[in-house]
Amino acid sequence: MDARRSAPPRSPAGWPRASRPAPTPVVDATSTSAADRAWLLTLAARYQVPATAVVFTTPLRVCLARQADRPGPAPGRRWGRAVPAAVVIVDQHARTRAALATLHGEGFARVVEANPATANDTAD
Repeated sequence: MDARRSAPPRSPAGWPRASRPAPTPVVDATSTSAADRAWLLTLAARYQVPATAVVFTTPLRVCLARQADRPGPAPGRRWGRAVPAAVVIVDQHARTRAALATLHGEGFARVVEANPATANDTAD
């Protein structure tokens, strides 16, 4: 047998393909319930990669202030760039905060909290 045929395929950099880092898939979603996140964990398990949750912990007052300048829905549409305050308070902010305690138990290998609020924003 030819030795070149039995050698593992090489990447352009000359590394075996298995040694190259795999691309990191990123899903941008407001997954505020365990049911909303379950498919992400299933997908990570299918491809045998650890799932990392990045949770934005922007203070509620900052979220609401940022909403004030966003346009509402276009005619005939339910949503625009602005999300109604009740949805921000009940659905997104409160559930996201509550999820921080359960993400590891759901199967996320790593949970990262990110607070993109600027130094001039007020915490709640």
